[in-house]
Amino acid sequence: MKLTVPPLEIAPDEGFSADKDIFKRERFGKNLLNIIENINDELVLAIDAPWGEGKTTFIKMWRGMLAQEEIQSIYFDAFENDYQEDSFLAIAAEIYSIIDDDQEKSQFKEKTVSALKTLGRVGLRIGIKTVTAGVLDETVFEDTNTIKDVSKEASDLVDSYVRKRLENTKQDKQNLKEFKEYLDHLAASTSSNQPLVFIIDELDRCKPPFALAILENIKHLYSVKNIVFVLVMNRAQIEESVKCEYASGVDASKYLQKFVHLWATLPKKKDKRKCDAETYLSDCLERMNFTIKTQDQRDGIKTYKVRIQVKVEEREQY
Repeated sequence: MKLTVPPLEIAPDEGFSADKDIFKRERFGKNLLNIIENINDELVLAIDAPWGEGKTTFIKMWRGMLAQEEIQSIYFDAFENDYQEDSFLAIAAEIYSIIDDDQEKSQFKEKTVSALKTLGRVGLRIGIKTVTAGVLDETVFEDTNTIKDVSKEASDLVDSYVRKRLENTKQDKQNLKEFKEYLDHLAASTSSNQPLVFIIDELDRCKPPFALAILENIKHLYSVKNIVFVLVMNRAQIEESVKCEYASGVDASKYLQKFVHLWATLPKKKDKRKCDAETYLSDCLERMNFTIKTQDQRDGIKTYKVRIQVKVEEREQY
């Protein structure tokens, strides 16, 4: 007997096969596909469902459906990538990986580098710790002359920083504008008159700073007409990440509304005799080649199914 459930293998172009689509979500997938095919503007779509309700399995089947319709997509596991420090580069690297033309690759790298330099400058903040890094420490307060010298040096650093920021602002805006324009062109040229679909999975499992940085980058840098972002998450958990980063008093729901145009929820079965959790349990046992041989095993599984049903009913009351 196997002790763990074998991973469900889904081919890149398989779609919703009858034996694997145990929750019967193909119709829901087709509805999402219809939205993608008819969108004429920027779109960030979020699929919300609690942990354990088959979000990743659904999205992999849905990506297969996209492939069958010749719609190019990128799958990005945010949880596997949150070791990276820069979410902007993490997303850029995924887009770069699908470019075939060498000239396009070169141009994309050039635009990305310019945008990255701009982000580095914009990310700075005027303050003593930033502009006087290495200048001030405890020893400067030992005598008045030292304080005067350091104050003048700090003032000169602030003046220099402000001048450079004023001089670079116009070029910074141009760099970001050119990056988005080129990204839009690139997506259009690689997607055969259909938008490029960028799927970001496991967003709720990331470290909060990385997850929120992804949202910020999508909104300000990657949101263009020919790219559709599909975010797969547990909304309640992402809202907790928002509170973790910006204090518990923040309205996390309103915060997320700035980044997501359309929310969708994974559908549940209407059959009251058998809940989704019970369906999943049966599927797991089958994939583990588990055969019920004793009455104790039969009773144990029956008890577990009853507990699952109670938990589902309790959750649906709130």
